[in-house]
Formats: sequence, structure tokens, C-alpha cells
Amino acid sequence: MALGAVSESGLVHWEDHAFALDLDEESRDRLARRVVAKLAAKRATYAPLVRPSDVTDRVVIVVDDGIATGATMGVALAAARARHPERLVVATPVASSQALERLGPLADDIVALSVPKTFFSISQFYEDFAQVSDDDVIRILNESRKKRPQQEANARGRPAGGGHVESPP
Repeated sequence: MALGAVSESGLVHWEDHAFALDLDEESRDRLARRVVAKLAAKRATYAPLVRPSDVTDRVVIVVDDGIATGATMGVALAAARARHPERLVVATPVASSQALERLGPLADDIVALSVPKTFFSISQFYEDFAQVSDDDVIRILNESRKKRPQQEANARGRPAGGGHVESPP
């Protein structure tokens, strides 16, 4: 069970049960700083591939593979809200009803495909709930970057790299 959640910017939320672990404030701060450092390292790994988007006055959809307590999503929403989106939407395939109650005030919309009555953990709803590796993320981002010029050109109605389109005779 999560003790809390931390955003890239250092926004920290501790779950109530984290205080029962006899961790003093200095220990909690040290733990949070360590997590922020890990997030910074991930950003450095991914940054050459994806830069943070300017979300001001845009619709932002925050996606999670499942929401059990809402702690992580709550911090993600607070961090996104601080960047002034027009609308903030949560999207997930599965969530607990308690998490959705918690997140309701933080999001403009929530889309959860399944809200089962019996919810123990997110993994119970997946055949394979393995962690996605950094190598997999980098590979997927690289593949996406290669496709992007063609997708953008298709959206504009012309082939990537310029040129013109001829109709067949």
C-alpha cells in the first residue's frame, strides 16, 4: 500500500497510515527528496524524447492503469492543476469507488470504465501487471517520434517531407 505520492515539482502528499509508521518529519522529508530525485532522473532519461507540454488553457487528460486509493492521481491532478489547464480529466480502466469519491473535487471529469464493488488491488484486474521498464518506455517514445511527422502530415492532407499528392488517373 502506498505511503503517499510525490510530484516532479516536489508536491508531497502523505496518506494517514504513513504517520503510524513512526517516521519523523525529517525521515519523511528525506524519503520524499529521494523520490523527487528518482523522478528527476527519469525526466533526464526521457527529456531528450519528450519535453513537458504547455498545458495552460488546454484540456488535460491524466491517465492511470488503475486507481486504488487515489493518492498518486490526487498529486498528479494537483500538479497538473497548478499549470492552469482549461479542463482536467481523469481516465482509467478501473478504480475503487473510494478513490473516485476522493478525486471528484480535484477533476473536472472522471472516466472509469469499471468501478467494481470488490476492489483489493489493481493487479486483480490484469492478467499481466508487470512494471514497464525504462527501456520499454524509451523504445515506445522513439517509435512514436518516428511516426509523428507522418501523422502530422496526414492530418494536414499531404505526405511527410513535403511534396504533393496526385490523384490516380
